[in-house]
Amino acid sequence: MRKKSILAGFLIIILLLAGCSLSQEASVSDGPTQTKSAVNEPVGNERKPDNNKVPESAQSAGKDLAESSTSEPKSETPAAGKSDFEEKVRLVVTRDYGKVIMFNQWVSAQQQDALNLTVAHLEVKTSYGGSFINSINGLESGYTGKIGKREKFDWFFYFNGVLAGRGAGDVKLKSGDVVWWDYHDWGSSTFTPAMIGAFPHPLTNGVVLAYSASAKDAAGRLVTGLGKQGIKQVQLQEATNEVINNRQRPVIVLGLREEIMALPAIRALNSNPQRTGLFCSFTDSGFRLLNAAMQEGRIVAGGGCACIEATATGMGATNPLWLVAVEDERGLERAVNYLSQGSINPDCAWGVMLEPQGLTPLPLP
Repeated sequence: MRKKSILAGFLIIILLLAGCSLSQEASVSDGPTQTKSAVNEPVGNERKPDNNKVPESAQSAGKDLAESSTSEPKSETPAAGKSDFEEKVRLVVTRDYGKVIMFNQWVSAQQQDALNLTVAHLEVKTSYGGSFINSINGLESGYTGKIGKREKFDWFFYFNGVLAGRGAGDVKLKSGDVVWWDYHDWGSSTFTPAMIGAFPHPLTNGVVLAYSASAKDAAGRLVTGLGKQGIKQVQLQEATNEVINNRQRPVIVLGLREEIMALPAIRALNSNPQRTGLFCSFTDSGFRLLNAAMQEGRIVAGGGCACIEATATGMGATNPLWLVAVEDERGLERAVNYLSQGSINPDCAWGVMLEPQGLTPLPLP
C-alpha cells in the first residue's frame, strides 16, 4: 500500500512538470513579437519624417563623398575594346569640280596615308608603280595609259584644301584631315591649286585676315565667325600688296571689289585665271563668272553680291590666298554669314557667288 502511494505521488509530480513545459512553449510561439524601432520608440508611436531635413546617414554619406572628391578623384577606365574617341578623316570623291558627288563621308583614320585610305573605301586602279591613281570606281583617266586619242581628264588630289605636291601614298593622315579627289578637264585650266571646300582647312593653324578700308568692321565680325569653326589664330591687318604677295601663312582678303582692285597684286591675279584657277574675275562694274574652260558665262552686278574663291602659288603651297570680294555692305554681311555657318557644299568647293536670290557654284557649267 505504501509502495502504491509513493508511485502515485511520483506520477503526479511528472504530470505537473510536463504541464509547465507546455505552458512555456505556448507563450513563445503564440505571443506577438515586439521589436524596437530604429529611433528606440515603441511601434505605434512612429515619428513622421521631416521632408526638409536630410537624414544624418545621408549627411554622413555626403560628407564622405565631398572628402573623397577633394582628395584624389576616381578615374573611370573605359571598357576593354571600346574607345571614347575614334579618329576620323573626311574622304570626298567628286567630278567636274564637285558638281557630281561620288563619295563624301567621315571615315576611320586607321589607314596611315591618303592612298591606302582611298583604296580601303573605293575601287581603285593605279599606275606608275602604284603611286598614281588612274581610276576610281571605274572612272578612268582619259590621258594616262591611253594610246592614240587622249583626252585631258584626270583625277586630281587635294589635301586640306590645297592641290597636293606629293603622291597620296606620301601624305600621312591625322584626325580631321580632308582627302579630296576630283576628276575634271585640265585642257583649258591646267592649274587649280586651291579650293575652299575643305573649310575650315587650310586655315586651322592660323590665318591673316586682310581687309580693305570699308571692310574693317566686317572683318571683326568674321573673326568671331571663324573662331566658331575652330580657327582661333586670326591676325587682323589692312590689305596691302606686301601681305598678299609675301604670305607667311594663309591669307584671306576681305573687301569691296573696287577697293581691292586698286591693289596691283589683285589686278595681276585677276588678269590670268588660267594660272590662278580663279573662276570669278573682277570688272569695273561687277563680277565676271567663268566656266571650267575659262570662258565667260555671265556678268553679275548689283548690290548684295559677294564672291569667295581661293588660289595658291603652286602645288602643295601651304599658304594659299582666299579672296572674299563684295559689292557693298550687304555683300559683306552675306559673305561673313556664309563663312561663319560652317561647312561648304561640295559643288561650291572651287568658289561660290553669293547673290540676294541665292548662290551660284563655280565654275559655271
